[in-house]
Amino acid sequence: MNGIAAVCGFILVVFAIVKIPSEFRELSFSPPKDEQAVLHKKARLLSAQVDEMTGLGCLQGDCQFGNGRYVKVDGTVYEGSFVAGRYEGSGVLVFPTTAKTDIEYYAGEFLMGHPSGQGFIQYADGSRYQGEVSNLHRHGYGKYYDATSGTWMEGKWNNDRLEQK
Repeated sequence: MNGIAAVCGFILVVFAIVKIPSEFRELSFSPPKDEQAVLHKKARLLSAQVDEMTGLGCLQGDCQFGNGRYVKVDGTVYEGSFVAGRYEGSGVLVFPTTAKTDIEYYAGEFLMGHPSGQGFIQYADGSRYQGEVSNLHRHGYGKYYDATSGTWMEGKWNNDRLEQK
């Protein structure tokens, strides 16, 4: 099996694991610690594997009008639905550890190529957010757990700032 085929198989397994657990869909944020640790490890391993890849672009499926897996030059991986070559509908976006973002991955709705709608954001420090998202920002109603302080914040958000509890 060549390196790209092995990585593609690995990515398929990782995306099966990265899907949002049912606990998160209800804003409960109470997965078992061991399950959460496995999820983080798999997302980080995916990022490391993608950084080593030589094949970029659409790796599997239909990345124009259907479901597929796409790897960007910076190592970001998207798996989900496409319309006219853009992310549209539901999908998962995993960022490499070298990305200039504190986000590990986003799973949720996409609109016109951008993460927008209902979604789940996992941050590198262990913090997480479930709720309305606009272009990868907390925007609208949602619930946020700050892993650094151990506090919960719930309410209406505007561009990552809590405006109303």
